[in-house]
Amino acid sequence: MMQNQTLKSVVSNLVVEVRKTEGNRTLPGIVSKLTDRSIDKVDLSMFSIEIRHEMLNEMGIQYLRKGMLAEAQKAFVLAEARDGLESVGEEYLRLGLYNKAVEVFKLAGDEVKLRAIGKKALDEGRFYDALEVFKVLNDKESLIELGKKSIEAGKFSLAFEVFSVNSEKELLQNLARKCMEVQEYHVAKEIFKLLSDTNDLNRLGEIFLKNGQIRMAYEMFSTAGNEPMVNFIKGNRLN
Repeated sequence: MMQNQTLKSVVSNLVVEVRKTEGNRTLPGIVSKLTDRSIDKVDLSMFSIEIRHEMLNEMGIQYLRKGMLAEAQKAFVLAEARDGLESVGEEYLRLGLYNKAVEVFKLAGDEVKLRAIGKKALDEGRFYDALEVFKVLNDKESLIELGKKSIEAGKFSLAFEVFSVNSEKELLQNLARKCMEVQEYHVAKEIFKLLSDTNDLNRLGEIFLKNGQIRMAYEMFSTAGNEPMVNFIKGNRLN
């Protein structure tokens, strides 16, 4: 134990002394050899926290230059380097990897950048990308706007997913009515189940029964607790 502590002290002191004599070029020189491998295979536990963070930050910079974005992200997280993370996020954006960019900006705690990404995605019709951002931000207003635009675009399943984030009852009811009008019954049934709307579950069950979709009808009546209709279907072996 004492030998290990002595080793850590010696190595840390050595790095400090080398940096004093050779200047700022020393650290990048040491780190350049380390970034030839994954950061998961690099052990820096023998260094003090201060030096370890400096080395990790420099590793992140060099990984970023090499295009090793996942490694750069790990290094900057360990170094607690927000600026570095934002640089990784910008590079992901440049490459069109929006989900990765959102993940990194979330780690960096950059709500301004996240909001800009979400708005751009919404304006460009990339609704699923926008949804991921607005969920991270818990931006209720933007989620509602996204849900309404999804309905306009005929993306009813997406609208259901959006309005379900904050359980927007009135908006879900309006969406269900729209789905019934355009015969998007599969989306409507999920809404009625979520809202525990027994009247509309029974109504939809009757529609399914009329259309010969017995299993769907049975599911609706069962969910609604309509025992007479459940027994009718079971008793006549319709299911």
